[in-house]
Amino acid sequence: MQLQDRISLQFIPSIDESFDIDDSSVAFGWWLERLLARVRWFAVPVCVLTVFLFPSVSAWLLLLPAFTYGLGNIPVSWVLSRPCTRARLRPVRAAATGLDWLGAFASIYAFSGEPAAATPTVLLLLVVTTALRFQLAGLVFASLAALVALVTLVTMQLFVLDVIQPAQAVMVVGSWVVVLGVMALVLGVLFTGFERWQLQEQGVKGHLRDTLKRMQTGLTEREWQVLRTLPRQDFTYEAIGHELFISSGTV
Repeated sequence: MQLQDRISLQFIPSIDESFDIDDSSVAFGWWLERLLARVRWFAVPVCVLTVFLFPSVSAWLLLLPAFTYGLGNIPVSWVLSRPCTRARLRPVRAAATGLDWLGAFASIYAFSGEPAAATPTVLLLLVVTTALRFQLAGLVFASLAALVALVTLVTMQLFVLDVIQPAQAVMVVGSWVVVLGVMALVLGVLFTGFERWQLQEQGVKGHLRDTLKRMQTGLTEREWQVLRTLPRQDFTYEAIGHELFISSGTV
C-alpha cells in the first residue's frame, strides 16, 4: 500500500454503517463534519509548534487557537462518534462552524502585529467549508464575515498597532475585496449548477421509478396516467376498474 493511501485511510473518515440513511445530503454533511473535526485535531499541534517558530509573538496568543480547537473539539467529536441523524447534524454543524471561525479569529489576532503574516488566508478556507455546510446562504454569510474580519484587522493595524501605512491598508483591503468577490462568484456558480444537476437527477430517478411501477402493473402509459388522477374517496376499486376496463384486482 502506498504512503498516500495509508495517510488517506488514517486521516479521511470512512463511510460506515452510521450512514445508512435515505437523505444523501445528511450523510455528506455528517461525513464532512467528521473530516473537519480531524482537521481541527491536526491543527492543535501545529498551533503549539508556532510557539517555537515565532518567538517574537507572545506564546499565550499563539496557544490560544490550540486551546480553542482542542477544548471545543471534544464535545463536537463526541457527538460525531454517535450514529448519524438529521436532528444531531444541525446543532453539531452550527457548533463546529462557530468553532472554526473562533479558532481562525484567534490565529489572526495572534499575528495581528505582523503585517506580513499570512494568517488571514485561513478565511478563504472557512468561506469554502461554510459554503459546503450551508450552500449559497453560507457562502454569502462567510464572504461578508471574512470581509468584516479583514477590515477590522487592517483598521486595528493602522490605528491601534501602527504597523501599516494608510496607502498599504487601502491596497490590502482592496485586494481582499477582489479575491473574496471572485471566489464567491465562482463558488456561487458551482453551487447553482450542482443544485440544478441534483434536481434533474432526482427527476430522472423519479420518472424511472414511476415507469417501473407502471410496468409491474401491466398498464399502458395512458392507463397509468388516468389511474393516478382517480384517487378520490368516492371511487372504489370496482369503479376505477370500470373506468379503465380492467379488473378490480389489477387496480
